[in-house]
Amino acid sequence: MPLFRALRDHARHRRCLHGGRCPVVKASALVLDERGRLLAVCRSGHRTLVEGTPTGGESLRAAGARALREFTRVGEVGELPGLDGPVMVDIVDPFGATRRRTRITFLYLYRARSTAVRPGVGDDPFGFSPLWMPLDETEWLVAKRPGPLL
Repeated sequence: MPLFRALRDHARHRRCLHGGRCPVVKASALVLDERGRLLAVCRSGHRTLVEGTPTGGESLRAAGARALREFTRVGEVGELPGLDGPVMVDIVDPFGATRRRTRITFLYLYRARSTAVRPGVGDDPFGFSPLWMPLDETEWLVAKRPGPLL
């Protein structure tokens, strides 16, 4: 189901009429440090970017930043001047997967010092450990699935 149609129908009827087939909308924060590394998280040996789902009128950018704080306990991150919108949109089609719904993730770019990741992050109750990765090792994180660039 196209995202625009689902959003239009939700706005008109103030509820979902699509039987759980609406796209899932997520936000993610791409954080680069002063050495050009990307902040990712590792859980059970798998590396990924953190994603958040907007709640209670929260913007997509705010949802991505919140997820970043929750899963990495990162200190201060800064927005890059002139980049108000997402730098990439990742669309994952449910066909051939165990999901029934299209997943749309908006990725926002931030900057942070490498010291922004606070000590003690390995004690995360969800088992996530943040790590800085050189960009040449992160292509699969950002480009693992086809999605249109903005």
